[in-house]
Amino acid sequence: DCPVIVVTAVSDVNTAVEAMRCGASEFLTKPIDADLLSLTIHRALEQRKLKAESEEIRRQLRERSGEGLRGLLGTSAVMQRICGVARQVADSKATVLITGESGTGKGQLARTIHEISSRSNQPFVSVHCASIPETLLESELFGHEKGAFTGADNRRIGRFEQANGGTLFLDEIGDISPLMQVKLLKVLQEKTIERIGSGETIPIDVRILAATNHDLGAEVRQGHFREDLFYRLNVVAIDMPPLRLRGNDVLALAEHFRERFARDGHKSVRGFTDAARAKLASHRWPGNVRELENCIERAIVLVEGELID
Repeated sequence: DCPVIVVTAVSDVNTAVEAMRCGASEFLTKPIDADLLSLTIHRALEQRKLKAESEEIRRQLRERSGEGLRGLLGTSAVMQRICGVARQVADSKATVLITGESGTGKGQLARTIHEISSRSNQPFVSVHCASIPETLLESELFGHEKGAFTGADNRRIGRFEQANGGTLFLDEIGDISPLMQVKLLKVLQEKTIERIGSGETIPIDVRILAATNHDLGAEVRQGHFREDLFYRLNVVAIDMPPLRLRGNDVLALAEHFRERFARDGHKSVRGFTDAARAKLASHRWPGNVRELENCIERAIVLVEGELID
């Protein structure tokens, strides 16, 4: 967000072009004219102000149209509070730790925060840490150079570089090894990475969102998770509630999934019977939103009339 003005005695055109390509807003050569420098600084600050105002207007329009928050369906008090927190943290650079049972929609919340932020036109990159073997996770996150290890036939750009300027979502962060915890902490502190097999330090501008179904506080007390990394991740904590505590949100989500799967399956299914709605409302949904989604998809496939019973 900080405008950069390059002042140099080198008047080479290629240097100027390179500076502008790297993000400089202006390129001035010595000797410096004080009035010109003052004008240049004023212009750079005005451009930054206009950019910030433009991004704020776009964010407000996205919220008013329902875009961005559309993934957080529900009118329950707990979901309204979560939507409020999502709006508050969206444009900050603070790391957000999203906790909750499996299937509660932690990934959808992370994507929503990105979509209503000023980074929404930049990449959203998601990594499921638990699904990647420990030996490959470092390469997945930070990348590697050709020949860095056996099988590294080409240079690989890691997820941090892919997300540069945008958001990196680290799902199931509680499952990473102690060694990866140390390396991730270093990246969060220094805001730089090094590809495996390279000594080059690469600066990164990435907003980190993380999620876990573990109680990381308990993991810290038991010595399974680094305390310093926990506090780096837990700047803003959001706990996604289980579906059984969301009241009528169950029926609202069921209707949403019915419409989606009926449209995708080209089937004319217009709703649920009263008995089906009662069953939906009374079930405990141990698998949370993911279980409900699968249940409605199966119902759409098997239903023979216009109502799901």
